[in-house]
Amino acid sequence: MSYLLRHHPEEGQLKLDEDGMVSLESLTLAIRSRRGYEWVKIEHIRDVVESCEKQRFRIEGGRIVARYGHSRRIKPIKPGAPVKPPDLLYHGTPRRSVSSILKEGLKPAGRQFVHLSVTPQSAIEVGKRRDPKPEVLLVDAAKAHTDGIAFYRATDDIYLSEYIPPEYIRVSRQTGRPTSQT
Repeated sequence: MSYLLRHHPEEGQLKLDEDGMVSLESLTLAIRSRRGYEWVKIEHIRDVVESCEKQRFRIEGGRIVARYGHSRRIKPIKPGAPVKPPDLLYHGTPRRSVSSILKEGLKPAGRQFVHLSVTPQSAIEVGKRRDPKPEVLLVDAAKAHTDGIAFYRATDDIYLSEYIPPEYIRVSRQTGRPTSQT
């Protein structure tokens, strides 16, 4: 579902609307056309949406949308009103990216928002998608928020921001590497 809704709808012949939504029926047919998934029904998709801990999807009427994480251009998602974030948030990233992030800040990198985790463990899991031993960056979200950086709560575990300047970021001690910036 994530692959089709967030990254490659064309592979399922899906036509997402400007909000990134598609009918549940169309998504079901797209999934069923993939070998090994011929058994999938709309009820299965609803079950996935309801049980997904990361709350990646939302169903409205007979349509479904991936709530965040798009690598494709869609109409900007309305993340809701800005919220006060936890004091600290975490970002898992490939080791090769740390130096540029500490200089330039956290940018959405092809997505609409920077994704921040509420725990270092969650950030590590996210970072492992692109590096088997990711670095964990610590974001001083309390100070950033006080200084006017907007944060949005996507799920219980994920906060979003459009950009985190480098002065609010340091390497976390979770990875056992230095915590000072260069």
